Amino acid sequence: MLRRPKSLLVASALLLALPAAAHVRLESPASRYGDAMKVGPCGLSGGLRTNRVTTVRPGQVVTVVFDEIIDHPGYFRIAFDPAGDAALGPPIWNGAAFLNPASVEVLVDHIANPSGLTHGEVPVTLPDIECDGCTLQLIQVMTDKPPFDGADDFYYQCADLRLSRTATLGGPPPAPPPPTTAQSTTSGASGGCASVPAAAWMLLLLPGWIALRRLRAGGAPR
Repeated sequence: MLRRPKSLLVASALLLALPAAAHVRLESPASRYGDAMKVGPCGLSGGLRTNRVTTVRPGQVVTVVFDEIIDHPGYFRIAFDPAGDAALGPPIWNGAAFLNPASVEVLVDHIANPSGLTHGEVPVTLPDIECDGCTLQLIQVMTDKPPFDGADDFYYQCADLRLSRTATLGGPPPAPPPPTTAQSTTSGASGGCASVPAAAWMLLLLPGWIALRRLRAGGAPR
């Protein structure tokens, strides 16, 4: 009976425990949670507003910048909530098309997502109101895994905003760049794709490399 080296089992366990990488990344305004994005309305279950707040003027035109990291067919939507994020529900599939709930203030809809990785720079006119706890939301709507039951068809990103006529303008400093990742071609039924940091591959390959060196040196692998 063949046995895997204990070190290989440990490396495999570490590999399975590593988080998936981003599918879409909101670059500007500053993202609330970074690469956390699978749970609506903003990426994390029970997530709260952060101190990564961007202050802009009421009615100002801002450029929403985002990058698609893993390609999916579909489109993007940008919405706004003047009082938190409770009113930022995703679109609902009616059997023929995705429709937005009437309560959602959609700023730009059906932003094209052509084949290949999309870089978006979308000018958006914010509402002409003042608010201290408002939220801008970017949703990636995926259309590659029907039926569209709403559970696994979206990725969410949010930016915490403050709209003020007098406050100092600006936002938090840029977040540090994410670690380099090696993408897997395997995708599950949920529409998400596995993605593994390069360091994990090194851990996985290390036991075999050690065993090979021992064999060449005349020893037996343990």
